[in-house]
Amino acid sequence: QRVVQITGTSQAVETLISDADHQWRVLISDTFENVSSTWATGTDDDTYATIVRRGVDGRYQWNATSKKGLLSRIDANHLPLEDFYVSVVAERTSGSSASDYGLVFREDTRGNFYYFGVGDEGYFVSVFDDGEWIDVVEFTYSSVIEPGEKNRISVIGRGSYFIFMINDVIVDAAIDDHIAAGTT
Repeated sequence: QRVVQITGTSQAVETLISDADHQWRVLISDTFENVSSTWATGTDDDTYATIVRRGVDGRYQWNATSKKGLLSRIDANHLPLEDFYVSVVAERTSGSSASDYGLVFREDTRGNFYYFGVGDEGYFVSVFDDGEWIDVVEFTYSSVIEPGEKNRISVIGRGSYFIFMINDVIVDAAIDDHIAAGTT
């Protein structure tokens, strides 16, 4: 019975990934050959960090110097979504190996959101809900992460079910119902 359940779950996950990749409507796709007014550029300097954002050689580059712990982000889509597939290719080119980068998703109108963070050695998923960070997936080591290289980070959300991928390999899945819909 357990083998049948695992096989059924595996097939359902593969179907969901295939549907998300091939049948869901694309809302935004950008190669950054021409960083337009869609993306924030320039310098932000506050008590948390100094961040310079610009388009360079087909990349949307951020140079961030942290003054305190921070999570800086740019919204790519302003439409609230329940089901989504979001993916980005990112890399840390310099700075502390203790830092992470990732995807913010399902941000609601009250400022609550999920964060899929990837560092050199592992990943985690947290939800920021009513001013409190809650672990959805605790920090987990992963050999699929390529430190100092480009890594493709992806999240598929369908209802309260999430699939997390790094370099097109499923690294985790979770069920969480803190936020039902939001922007990515």
